Parts: sequence; structure tokens; C-alpha cells
Amino acid sequence: MELSKTFIRENKNKTLKELFPDICTTKLVVGKWYESGYGCVVNYQGGESGYGFTKTDRQWYNNDGWGFNRPTDFWELADLSLVAELLVNEALERGFSVGEYFSSILSGSVERCAGGISLYQDDATKLIFGCGNGLIFNNGDWATVIKPITTAEAEAKFKCVIRD
Repeated sequence: MELSKTFIRENKNKTLKELFPDICTTKLVVGKWYESGYGCVVNYQGGESGYGFTKTDRQWYNNDGWGFNRPTDFWELADLSLVAELLVNEALERGFSVGEYFSSILSGSVERCAGGISLYQDDATKLIFGCGNGLIFNNGDWATVIKPITTAEAEAKFKCVIRD
């Protein structure tokens, strides 16, 4: 595109966004992570739906009302390393650590955490614990950590006596 002197003179007080709105706005794509002008990091699910983290305390939310109706320049694609860091921190907060058991999201089987937490094949909608241990996060849903209980806790919970 060639810009003439006349065009430049007539538009000297306009911003690039005013002149070229199609190339200066983010088109939201379902399944992509975005960072808001306020610092929220959210995976867009269409309409007002999404899941992700608030800006101040990085609390996890999976709901509507993220403000996707704001002008699209309010949202920018989030950096994948930031998303991975936030997801790993959330997994640790939820109790996923080496040696703990969890119910895998896809199979429902009980797995044991071994190795480290990482994105599954660089997909920021999936987290895996170790190599082949099962998914602990999949497209907004978290696996459940299974905490073992003592014999005394089991007896109290199930109102029974457990014998050797």
C-alpha cells in the first residue's frame, strides 16, 4: 500500500487504529488464551464464557462475565509461558504433587503423580503430571486429588471397625 502526501496530511491526527481498524484489533478465537487490559488471563470459550485467572490474586474462575464484549483491543493473545506458569501454580495450589493420587480426567482411573507438571504437547488447554500419568487439567476442568486417610479416619467416616 502506498501512502500519498495528501492521505498523510488529511489523516495526520488519526491513530493507526482509526485508520486501519481491521489490522489493529484482536479477533477472539474460541480455545485461545487472552490477557485483558486489566491483566486477567482467560481462555475464550465464546460469547461471555471463559475460564482462567483474575488479575490481582490470580484466582481460578470458570464462568461467564469476563468482559469479552469490550472492544477487541482490550484483549491480546496471552504469552504461552505465562499461561503455563499460571496453570502449574494452580495445580500445585490444588494439591498436585509427587506421590499424590488423582482421578484422571479422561479415563477416571486413579493415577499417581510422578515427575513434573507440564503442558501436554504444548497445548495450553491440557496439563499432564509426569510422562503418561494422565491429565490433571483438560479444557477448563481439573482432576480430583485423592488424599489417603488413616484407619482411624476411615472408621470414623464409615462408622465401622477395620480389622487387620
